[in-house]
Amino acid sequence: MNSALRSHSRRAHSRHELNEKLKRKLYATPELVEAVLERLLELGLLNDEQYTENFLRSKLRMKPQGFRKMVQTLKNKGLSHEEARTAWNKLELSEESLAEEALQKLQKKWLNLPQEKRKEKIMRALFARGFSSDLIYKLARNREIF
Repeated sequence: MNSALRSHSRRAHSRHELNEKLKRKLYATPELVEAVLERLLELGLLNDEQYTENFLRSKLRMKPQGFRKMVQTLKNKGLSHEEARTAWNKLELSEESLAEEALQKLQKKWLNLPQEKRKEKIMRALFARGFSSDLIYKLARNREIF
């Protein structure tokens, strides 16, 4: 229990992450790990829904990304597509406004490049950040940035 509390106090973890971390402990039997996780749930110290919302808020504030990229990141943390979608909707996130924000930052970054090269880099960067190609092309058509 102490190990779980120490890990969780450094940063929030999803149930899956904490489960994996505790399994790596030599003394942790599967029964012990499950008992610790259940106790943390009872105490309200482990909450995947809250973790997902906080994770999305934090990551998207630093670097705007698309839903697809965030789902993949959350899946790597043991959370489902449905949990990600629920948190995304609860936070009322707009992929289009996040893409616009990312676009503005990227435009500044490559301002001195020739137009074609800038367009190529921006579109590739937006796609890498998890925005759909449809949305990227829509932005390209609606804005004279490319």
